[in-house]
Amino acid sequence: MGSLIVEFQEQTIGSTGDSHVSLIQNIFSEEQVEESWEAGFSFEVELGNVFDVYGAKAGFLLELGGHYNRGEIVTQSVSVEESLEIRSDFGQVQSNFGIAGTYYVKPYAYWANSGALVLDYKVDIPQGNNFWRDHYNAPDLAFSLPWRYDEHKGIPFPGNDPGYEQRTRDIAMSDPEPAGGDTLTIGARIRNLGLQDVSSPFMVHFYYGNPVSNGILIAETLVDTVIASRQSHNVFVEWVIPEEYGLSELNNARIYVQINPENQINNEIHDNNNMGWAPVISGSIVTSITEQMEHPEQFLLHQSYPNPFNPATTIGFELPEQADVRLEVFNMLGQRVSVLVNDLKAAGYHEARFDASQLASGVYIYRLSTGTFSKSMKMMLLK
Repeated sequence: MGSLIVEFQEQTIGSTGDSHVSLIQNIFSEEQVEESWEAGFSFEVELGNVFDVYGAKAGFLLELGGHYNRGEIVTQSVSVEESLEIRSDFGQVQSNFGIAGTYYVKPYAYWANSGALVLDYKVDIPQGNNFWRDHYNAPDLAFSLPWRYDEHKGIPFPGNDPGYEQRTRDIAMSDPEPAGGDTLTIGARIRNLGLQDVSSPFMVHFYYGNPVSNGILIAETLVDTVIASRQSHNVFVEWVIPEEYGLSELNNARIYVQINPENQINNEIHDNNNMGWAPVISGSIVTSITEQMEHPEQFLLHQSYPNPFNPATTIGFELPEQADVRLEVFNMLGQRVSVLVNDLKAAGYHEARFDASQLASGVYIYRLSTGTFSKSMKMMLLK
């Protein structure tokens, strides 16, 4: 997540009343925030370093966004030099949307690893029927589309371009300034925003230009791994840019990516967030597409795929940093039946294959352990 600044008191959200939290940061300098306060309470916050954002220093001009997920920047940002306030108004539970019960919200503020100042919150969803379980208990493959509702908020799109409804930061290029004849690696982060895992294979199409207006299909890939609820999966393709594409053409070109174009996942909550684009030439300072797409912000253990399985399945896990990793499998008696990984692993996404040819049918537990993280999940062998 980054460096925690403050955890606010838990807010109770019901059908009446109102509450808000506010964080003010004042006098930014390159190495530290000299003064900061919330609700009139002053305290000092030290930053251990100047953050390095994809090779560019971010300290004096702080990146600020709206809502973040595990430190990922998924909203547009602005820069400030001296002071800023970020505030969250929680309001009331709206019964006309079918929402009932009492929600307990725990706001907190932190410095993200990217150098962003983040105000976020955790919420306990009431048990039983509620809005989220009633409306989001299905898969929802998506890109984050942070500019999508700007027009409805009275905020003009950049350059008054309505195409920014589909602009996303979930698509990245390996080279910020490619040229004709280059081989460009394109990465896309596929999110599942629903409360149900995506376990069936689906296609992802990559286009040079908008497919709605004669865009050219340049690559496609099959996603055949489980994307757990509220998690994501990165896919990569390579495109050899035609020699005749000059700078003037590429400078205004866009790569569009379409998730599930063949409707193989036919019970999605939404299908209007399955398309996004990014410019071919970004002008950004990046060290590699791996840094942009592959390094997660936290430890993650994925559901094995396929599940149930016979006789083998694949277990995926993600590391935000280099770590000594141990991945083990146990039977329901607690007996270890296999050690799949016992090694030092680099940050990023990893997979391990579990072959249960010599084991009996039943439920097995696999556990990922590092020095600071441990999680177990179940899988079923059916012979």
